Amino acid sequence: MSLSKKNSRLIEVAAVEYRWAFSMDSGYATIVVQHAGGSGQRLEAQTGPWNPGDPRVLTPTAVAALINYAQTQGWAPAVAGPPLRLRDIEQSIDLVD
Repeated sequence: MSLSKKNSRLIEVAAVEYRWAFSMDSGYATIVVQHAGGSGQRLEAQTGPWNPGDPRVLTPTAVAALINYAQTQGWAPAVAGPPLRLRDIEQSIDLVD
């Protein structure tokens, strides 16, 4: 299932377009990324605790860093398969400015 165009944004990393969305659930932020074509493996990355009033900002630069990091962890966005789930990603990359 592809991400909704209404609730997601496009980003281009290394000449490949992706669609990404950010959501809050139970005090954690979840970032979902997939190939812009809507097929292939999804990336589901979760941060540590993140409160709704938190002044941190998730930038496109941080999403690009997440995409690059996920690919080093085996994410294959152009190949069908179960989602790659990463937890506490702030331990591995700097997600916010």
